[in-house]
Amino acid sequence: MDKGKIIKQLRLENHMTQEELAEKLHTTKQTIYKYESGIVTNIPSDKIQMMAQIFGVSPVKIMGLSNVGVPAAHGVPILGTICAGNGVYAEANFDGYFFVDHSIRADCCLYVHGDSMVDAGIVDGDVVFLQKDIPIEDGAVCGVVLKDSCEAVLKKVYRSGEHLILQPCNSNYKPIVEDPENVSIVGEMIGVYHKTK
Repeated sequence: MDKGKIIKQLRLENHMTQEELAEKLHTTKQTIYKYESGIVTNIPSDKIQMMAQIFGVSPVKIMGLSNVGVPAAHGVPILGTICAGNGVYAEANFDGYFFVDHSIRADCCLYVHGDSMVDAGIVDGDVVFLQKDIPIEDGAVCGVVLKDSCEAVLKKVYRSGEHLILQPCNSNYKPIVEDPENVSIVGEMIGVYHKTK
Protein backbone atom coordinates (compact mmCIF):
# COMPACT_ATOMS: atom_id res chain seq x y z
CA MET A 1 0.00 0.00 0.00
CA ASP A 2 1.34 3.47 -0.85
CA LYS A 3 1.85 6.30 1.63
CA GLY A 4 -1.27 8.19 0.63
CA LYS A 5 -3.61 5.24 1.20
CA ILE A 6 -1.90 4.43 4.51
CA ILE A 7 -2.29 8.04 5.72
CA LYS A 8 -5.97 8.07 4.75
CA GLN A 9 -6.58 4.71 6.43
CA LEU A 10 -4.87 5.84 9.65
CA ARG A 11 -6.74 9.14 9.63
CA LEU A 12 -10.11 7.39 9.24
CA GLU A 13 -9.23 4.79 11.89
CA ASN A 14 -8.55 7.71 14.25
CA HIS A 15 -11.90 9.36 13.36
CA MET A 16 -10.12 12.46 12.11
CA THR A 17 -11.09 14.80 9.27
CA GLN A 18 -8.58 16.17 6.78
CA GLU A 19 -9.00 19.57 8.44
CA GLU A 20 -8.19 18.14 11.88
CA LEU A 21 -5.09 16.34 10.63
CA ALA A 22 -3.98 19.46 8.76
CA GLU A 23 -4.27 21.52 11.94
CA LYS A 24 -2.14 19.04 13.90
CA LEU A 25 0.49 19.06 11.13
CA HIS A 26 0.42 22.88 10.84
CA THR A 27 -0.54 22.66 7.19
CA THR A 28 -3.67 22.88 5.01
CA LYS A 29 -6.54 20.55 4.12
CA GLN A 30 -5.41 20.79 0.50
CA THR A 31 -1.97 19.45 1.44
CA ILE A 32 -3.53 16.48 3.24
CA TYR A 33 -5.69 15.83 0.16
CA LYS A 34 -2.54 15.85 -2.01
CA TYR A 35 -0.79 13.42 0.35
CA GLU A 36 -3.73 11.02 0.40
CA SER A 37 -4.43 11.16 -3.34
CA GLY A 38 -0.78 10.63 -4.27
CA ILE A 39 -0.37 14.03 -5.94
CA VAL A 40 2.46 14.71 -3.48
CA THR A 41 4.58 11.61 -2.84
CA ASN A 42 7.76 13.25 -1.51
CA ILE A 43 6.30 14.02 1.93
CA PRO A 44 8.81 15.86 4.20
CA SER A 45 10.35 13.60 6.83
CA ASP A 46 9.26 15.88 9.68
CA LYS A 47 5.63 15.52 8.55
CA ILE A 48 6.01 11.72 8.42
CA GLN A 49 7.43 11.84 11.96
CA MET A 50 4.59 14.06 13.19
CA MET A 51 1.95 11.78 11.64
CA ALA A 52 3.59 8.75 13.25
CA GLN A 53 3.31 10.49 16.63
CA ILE A 54 -0.29 11.56 16.02
CA PHE A 55 -1.39 8.05 14.97
CA GLY A 56 0.82 6.19 17.46
CA VAL A 57 2.61 4.14 14.81
CA SER A 58 6.13 3.79 13.46
CA PRO A 59 7.23 6.09 10.61
CA VAL A 60 8.12 2.84 8.81
CA LYS A 61 4.40 1.96 8.70
CA ILE A 62 3.46 5.30 7.14
CA MET A 63 6.23 4.95 4.56
CA GLY A 64 4.77 1.58 3.57
CA LEU A 65 8.14 -0.13 3.95
CA SER A 66 8.66 -3.75 4.82
CA ASN A 67 9.95 -4.38 8.31
CA VAL A 68 12.48 -6.87 6.91
CA GLY A 69 15.93 -5.47 7.60
CA VAL A 70 14.53 -2.36 9.30
CA PRO A 71 15.25 -2.06 13.03
CA ALA A 72 12.06 -1.91 15.04
CA ALA A 73 11.16 1.56 16.27
CA HIS A 74 9.89 2.35 19.73
CA GLY A 75 8.11 5.35 21.11
CA VAL A 76 9.83 7.73 23.52
CA PRO A 77 7.30 9.77 25.56
CA ILE A 78 7.30 13.49 24.73
CA LEU A 79 6.87 15.37 28.00
CA GLY A 80 6.33 18.91 26.79
CA THR A 81 8.85 21.75 26.51
CA ILE A 82 12.13 22.56 28.23
CA CYS A 83 13.68 25.99 28.09
CA ALA A 84 17.09 26.75 26.64
CA GLY A 85 16.74 30.34 27.74
CA ASN A 86 15.45 31.96 30.90
CA GLY A 87 13.22 29.12 32.07
CA VAL A 88 9.66 27.95 31.51
CA TYR A 89 7.13 26.58 33.95
CA ALA A 90 7.80 22.89 34.48
CA GLU A 91 4.89 20.64 33.73
CA ALA A 92 5.19 17.05 32.51
CA ASN A 93 2.64 17.39 29.72
CA PHE A 94 2.48 14.09 27.84
CA ASP A 95 2.40 15.00 24.15
CA GLY A 96 2.51 11.65 22.39
CA TYR A 97 5.52 9.63 21.30
CA PHE A 98 8.62 10.29 19.23
CA PHE A 99 9.49 7.09 17.37
CA VAL A 100 13.18 6.18 17.24
CA ASP A 101 15.41 3.18 16.68
CA HIS A 102 15.85 0.85 19.67
CA SER A 103 19.53 1.84 19.85
CA ILE A 104 18.44 5.16 21.42
CA ARG A 105 18.02 4.38 25.13
CA ALA A 106 16.03 7.46 26.09
CA ASP A 107 13.41 7.57 28.83
CA CYS A 108 11.72 10.73 27.61
CA CYS A 109 12.16 13.64 25.25
CA LEU A 110 11.28 17.33 25.28
CA TYR A 111 10.95 20.16 22.79
CA VAL A 112 13.57 22.90 23.16
CA HIS A 113 12.48 26.51 23.45
CA GLY A 114 15.14 29.25 23.36
CA ASP A 115 18.73 29.81 22.28
CA SER A 116 20.85 29.51 25.44
CA MET A 117 22.42 26.24 24.20
CA VAL A 118 23.24 27.19 20.60
CA ASP A 119 26.99 26.80 21.06
CA ALA A 120 26.36 23.17 22.01
CA GLY A 121 24.46 22.70 18.75
CA ILE A 122 21.03 22.75 20.42
CA VAL A 123 18.61 25.22 18.89
CA ASP A 124 15.01 26.35 19.28
CA GLY A 125 12.62 23.67 18.02
CA ASP A 126 14.98 20.73 18.54
CA VAL A 127 13.92 17.64 20.44
CA VAL A 128 16.29 16.48 23.19
CA PHE A 129 16.35 12.90 24.43
CA LEU A 130 17.00 12.37 28.14
CA GLN A 131 18.07 9.30 30.08
CA LYS A 132 17.08 9.16 33.74
CA ASP A 133 18.83 7.69 36.77
CA ILE A 134 22.38 7.67 35.44
CA PRO A 135 25.44 9.17 37.17
CA ILE A 136 25.86 12.78 36.07
CA GLU A 137 29.42 13.92 35.30
CA ASP A 138 30.54 17.55 35.35
CA GLY A 139 29.76 19.24 32.07
CA ALA A 140 26.90 16.93 31.12
CA VAL A 141 23.95 18.62 29.42
CA CYS A 142 20.90 17.92 31.57
CA GLY A 143 17.27 18.78 31.84
CA VAL A 144 16.72 20.19 35.31
CA VAL A 145 13.83 21.61 37.29
CA LEU A 146 14.38 24.47 39.75
CA LYS A 147 12.06 23.48 42.58
CA ASP A 148 11.45 26.92 44.10
CA SER A 149 10.32 28.49 40.82
CA CYS A 150 9.11 25.33 39.03
CA GLU A 151 11.21 26.29 36.01
CA ALA A 152 12.57 23.66 33.64
CA VAL A 153 15.86 24.44 31.92
CA LEU A 154 18.42 22.69 29.74
CA LYS A 155 21.99 23.48 30.80
CA LYS A 156 25.43 22.00 31.39
CA VAL A 157 25.70 20.96 35.04
CA TYR A 158 28.82 21.50 37.16
CA ARG A 159 29.48 21.00 40.86
CA SER A 160 31.32 23.78 42.64
CA GLY A 161 31.74 23.29 46.39
CA GLU A 162 28.27 23.30 47.91
CA HIS A 163 26.57 24.63 44.78
CA LEU A 164 25.50 23.47 41.36
CA ILE A 165 26.30 25.70 38.39
CA LEU A 166 23.88 25.49 35.48
CA GLN A 167 25.97 26.74 32.56
CA PRO A 168 24.39 27.97 29.32
CA CYS A 169 26.24 27.57 26.01
CA ASN A 170 25.62 31.09 24.77
CA SER A 171 27.59 34.11 26.00
CA ASN A 172 24.39 36.18 26.11
CA TYR A 173 23.23 34.19 29.14
CA LYS A 174 24.67 34.06 32.65
CA PRO A 175 25.23 30.85 34.62
CA ILE A 176 22.64 29.92 37.25
CA VAL A 177 24.12 29.10 40.68
CA GLU A 178 21.86 26.92 42.81
CA ASP A 179 21.74 24.93 46.03
CA PRO A 180 21.61 21.23 45.03
CA GLU A 181 18.51 20.86 47.22
CA ASN A 182 16.67 23.21 44.86
CA VAL A 183 17.59 21.28 41.70
CA SER A 184 15.89 18.15 40.42
CA ILE A 185 17.74 16.57 37.50
CA VAL A 186 15.22 15.13 35.04
CA GLY A 187 17.93 13.33 33.07
CA GLU A 188 21.08 13.65 31.02
CA MET A 189 20.80 14.52 27.34
CA ILE A 190 21.90 11.55 25.24
CA GLY A 191 20.79 12.83 21.85
CA VAL A 192 19.14 15.63 19.94
CA TYR A 193 16.88 15.71 16.89
CA HIS A 194 17.29 18.66 14.54
CA LYS A 195 14.66 19.61 12.00
CA THR A 196 16.16 20.14 8.57
CA LYS A 197 13.65 22.82 7.58
